[in-house]
Amino acid sequence: MKWKIVNLLLLPFLLFPFFSFSHVGYVVNTSANDILLKNLWLEKIWNAFSSNGIFLIIIIFVLITIGYLLALYISKTKTYQKISDKLHAFSKYNTYIVSVAVLIYLINLAISKEFISPFVHTTEILITLQYIIAILIILGLILKKNYITFAGSILGIIGYVASIIISKNIYIFGNAEVLSIFVYLLLACDVIKTKIIKEHVLAFGIGFSLMFLAFYEKIFNPHLSALVVEQYNLQNYIPITPELWILTSAIIETLIGLLLIIPHTRKAISIPTLLVLSMSLLIFKENVFSHITLFAIIILFILTKTQKTIF
Repeated sequence: MKWKIVNLLLLPFLLFPFFSFSHVGYVVNTSANDILLKNLWLEKIWNAFSSNGIFLIIIIFVLITIGYLLALYISKTKTYQKISDKLHAFSKYNTYIVSVAVLIYLINLAISKEFISPFVHTTEILITLQYIIAILIILGLILKKNYITFAGSILGIIGYVASIIISKNIYIFGNAEVLSIFVYLLLACDVIKTKIIKEHVLAFGIGFSLMFLAFYEKIFNPHLSALVVEQYNLQNYIPITPELWILTSAIIETLIGLLLIIPHTRKAISIPTLLVLSMSLLIFKENVFSHITLFAIIILFILTKTQKTIF
């Protein structure tokens, strides 16, 4: 009962579908890296935190209090458990969900001449390798041959590491959920015997990805996030300063990433996260295929009965 209440405390995050925006680098030119502009925005973000930090803490406290009161009411109903039980019945398709998602993701990148991440434009040889990874994963799934999926997963992990080395761009850590899917499929093959629960690997991957983007984009490179606020007129949705937009986005994105990693809060935060991601794609008109792995993992969390331990 107590963890149901903790989960339901997260309902206030439903109020923030516009505060978080995924992969800034997908919608702005990351070459706009003027050092003076960067330093200016770093100073603005620090000033915003210094002058509004207490205010933000009070707002978050009020929202958590509201969430707690809602939790007390909703946790007493039978609807919560009934819906949860019905969703768990579909968890047997988890491997299919992530396999198809990574297949679509890889093929979409290959068609665009990109390797593992939209930030890696590379040679035909690596594009061919990407097709091979996608084919092995889907063939292993269809034929139910674990060794084929195992080979595809290993190549996927190697490909992800290679993409970082080739591009020399740490921004690819913002796609850590893709690496986590390869590891998840590797563990699902049962070729390597381990007691690690596969869903926790996905949780760490997507959680780390969101927290990395929060710090890399909003804290260390706020000038790029400022371009997004200006380019998409986000102040028309919620009339606050660009600095507060960026700072609040960083806080919300970090909290969501952390709460996705924590087993007890994962399922509850997955629903508002799905809403946040959907709203982000609608606002920024991004390519859905570039985020399909995020959608797949979050849906998997909603369908899965969360294990409270790592092993």
